[in-house]
Amino acid sequence: MRRPIARCPDHAPDAMTLAAATWLASGIVLLGLTPLPLHDATWGWSPAFWLLAAPASLLVARHLSTRPRRT
Repeated sequence: MRRPIARCPDHAPDAMTLAAATWLASGIVLLGLTPLPLHDATWGWSPAFWLLAAPASLLVARHLSTRPRRT
């Protein structure tokens, strides 16, 4: 018999964090499966930025903003 999953009310799922994590995971898969270089003379670093750095920086910012502050 399965026990119900206990959910902590302090850690409710956050839609923006879930979206950023999905975005990051999709970017990793897309960059891993495409035969494109990470840096291009025409595009620069933009594919790598928009697929990896942007969602990663959003996740870091969300983590730092929700962390309890020491006083």
